[in-house]
Amino acid sequence: MTVLPFRDHEAVTEAWQQLVHQGWGSNARALDPLEAKVLVDAVMDGDDDVARLLHGLGRRCAREDTPLEEVTSWVENLLTVLPKRARRGVDRLEVALSLAEGWASGTLERRHPPRNGVAPLGVLHVRLAQVYDECDALHLDPSNLYALVVIDAELAHLGPHASNAARTVMAESVLSTFAGGETVAAGNGGRVLVLSPRTTELASMVCRAVSRCEQSPVLAGTWVSGWVEPVARDRRHAAGHLDDLARCGR
Repeated sequence: MTVLPFRDHEAVTEAWQQLVHQGWGSNARALDPLEAKVLVDAVMDGDDDVARLLHGLGRRCAREDTPLEEVTSWVENLLTVLPKRARRGVDRLEVALSLAEGWASGTLERRHPPRNGVAPLGVLHVRLAQVYDECDALHLDPSNLYALVVIDAELAHLGPHASNAARTVMAESVLSTFAGGETVAAGNGGRVLVLSPRTTELASMVCRAVSRCEQSPVLAGTWVSGWVEPVARDRRHAAGHLDDLARCGR
């Protein structure tokens, strides 16, 4: 295919979208125009964000059941319309790996839906990575925008059936409080974690979640607590920080 001599970002974005639509027709609607623009800007400017943006694209498309082969073809279309200067700066191996890793993460999310509305911890890891991708693309500090909420209970004294019932009550209490689309995941023991925007109401929402847990007869006499932790400013520390919070024992 002939390389088109476009130089400005808007023209490259338009040319890319046209190629995708020509090749994939109605399926190409999964390529979000804003997402396309952000990715083109990063590639054209040689930003370090490219790998993370491709990871996010792969993850989202997998969650929407778009085949990896199709998404890979879209990215190949982008490389086709890039000017030579920008194309020379692209590490094709890194592109392929980032896209595939993101797609694999999204597939995990899609195949393991939340139980009782509470997701596995791995889903929270994926969502947190997406937050960093979004903030990186917009040059924002995630620790100013998001926080991790921990709702904890001491369930060791309960038997298996009572413990499962207590976890269900905790999940329902947290989900009824954080009902705005926040990601809610299960930690170890009786711990529930929430990735939430940092708002002025966050502290009172934590108190409400704890209160709802304590009011349940299933949790009568059980110690319940809750607190807020800012997400790590540096994404290199994010996964370890989340894993530490998921463990019982603060």
